[in-house]
Amino acid sequence: MTQPFSLTPDQHAANRLLGGNATHILLRGGARSGKTFVLVRALVVRALRAAGTRHGIFRHRFNALRATIVVDTFPTVMRRCFPSVPWQLSRTDWSVTLPNGSLIMFGGLDDEERTEKILGLEFATVYLNEASQVTYGARNMLLTRLAQKSPLALKEYIDANPPTTAHWLYRVFESGIEPSSGQPLPDPACYATMQLNPEGNRANLSAEYLAQLAALPERERRRFVQGEYQQAVDGALWRLEDFRRAAAITPATSRHVGTQMRRIVVAVDPSGCAGPEDTRSDEIGIIVCGVDGAGALATVTECFKVTGAMLATQGWPIAADDATTIFWWLRVWDRADCHVYVPQRVDAGLPTRLDGTRSTHHGLGFVPWVWMANLAAPGTVDGPCTFAPAIDTVIECDYLLSQSGRGLKYSADPRLVIRAGPDPYADGTPASTGGASAALTLPLDGDAKLLEINGDAAGAMRDHYRELRASVMEQIHGNRAQADCLAAPTSGRAMEMLYQPLLWLVDRMVCAFSHMLEGGVHIGGQDYTRLDATGLALQWPPYFADTEAELAQLAQGLGAAVQGGFLSRQTACAIFATRAGGPAPHAEWARLNAADPT
Repeated sequence: MTQPFSLTPDQHAANRLLGGNATHILLRGGARSGKTFVLVRALVVRALRAAGTRHGIFRHRFNALRATIVVDTFPTVMRRCFPSVPWQLSRTDWSVTLPNGSLIMFGGLDDEERTEKILGLEFATVYLNEASQVTYGARNMLLTRLAQKSPLALKEYIDANPPTTAHWLYRVFESGIEPSSGQPLPDPACYATMQLNPEGNRANLSAEYLAQLAALPERERRRFVQGEYQQAVDGALWRLEDFRRAAAITPATSRHVGTQMRRIVVAVDPSGCAGPEDTRSDEIGIIVCGVDGAGALATVTECFKVTGAMLATQGWPIAADDATTIFWWLRVWDRADCHVYVPQRVDAGLPTRLDGTRSTHHGLGFVPWVWMANLAAPGTVDGPCTFAPAIDTVIECDYLLSQSGRGLKYSADPRLVIRAGPDPYADGTPASTGGASAALTLPLDGDAKLLEINGDAAGAMRDHYRELRASVMEQIHGNRAQADCLAAPTSGRAMEMLYQPLLWLVDRMVCAFSHMLEGGVHIGGQDYTRLDATGLALQWPPYFADTEAELAQLAQGLGAAVQGGFLSRQTACAIFATRAGGPAPHAEWARLNAADPT
């Protein structure tokens, strides 16, 4: 019989969870929150309830288990909760036998001999202490021994200070995913978790200890005080929990899945080693990615690192002390909403709290972004890289500049050679190196020259670099001209000729990215559908503004065309307004008529 004992409200809630239908139960939370105490107490209650049952308490290292639970927590639980129950610890096999014949064993998974002994036994309860240190394979090995037949339901108890989101605890208990296969757990109802934090155990903690916890750095405070999982990599943009796996691809479904993919990419990251050296190197990474046939943009995530001062200028309540602190700024667009998150310090991970005032519901039914498939065929998700053809040439440019720099530095301090009688190196003395301060001495019958690079060679290297640069700019549709050669203001037409390759690239991209909107267009609150495609055109402003002289020349030409009857005044007005940069060229004629109907 247990003696009356006062549990905290959190521990009462944990007890109700432990007595529920779940088989696998995780109590996670901050340090000294009462997790271990309530689990050890529940395990002893189970042992006393069913005679002759076996229960195990395990940790990664036995020395740590002995110093914490065996010497401290377990005796405390027995003294305070079960004072009338006699017990004695066997230091031979590190176990406790209760009066009803039930056995409580303590084990460390770092002892191979001890682990082999555990594999020969069956348990009614398996308790993993500080499971963040236990591997998923070791935990599964213990589960194979959770098989003792008794009046008790089989239970797996786990406690941990929350590790990173890449840990198997997070994958199993928070995401409901089997870590090895990535598939959803077949029986999620058998898993349960609860958070306990030091605040809920305040009655059993000193004020000094709570003050120490409050003074911890942000990352440690989130784990040991608030009991929150940490990001696998600080500041990581893509997190493991962001990914969800579909059904496994089997030989029976692989052909069908392949036909649904627009593009399949296989990437390999080899270790670069072979033989015994390979065992000490990183594992080889292989990933297969595919873009499915839907082809519709689902979400766009904007994530930037910004200073507190930048956020303050945008109206965010940032303290003056955090002006230089780096924050994450996060915004997510989807087919219905724009979600803006409250910025958070980088060391605290990505933002998770939405800002209701800055978030909006656009309700468009599509993501209001343009996905740029560079020079790709219609319907293709991605296209070829614009800069790929120039990469090799750029590398050659870098090498040429580095060698040219070496030559110029050498010319500033060339090698001095002196003829000085007998061979000065007959005794094995090494030749001196360096510039004029460390001359190279030769015998009298030797030849002496000034070892330097002349100006013609330097000029040739410079000219060769310019040709390579021009080739690169041509390959990437850039401007081959030298900006320093433009000594006077240049007309818009001349600038277009100067940047013609780049403008050709832009024109090709405009054609590739332009398409009709399904269902027409929505302008000014009104829908326009069933539009004749032949009557639609995209009007782009001029790339370069015309100079005053060009506009005057254009006006003269348009006036002559109107007077000669070759062009209507309305068309001439629209052409001139377009070239002059008017916001609504076709409306210009209406304004002229309103001002002067004649």
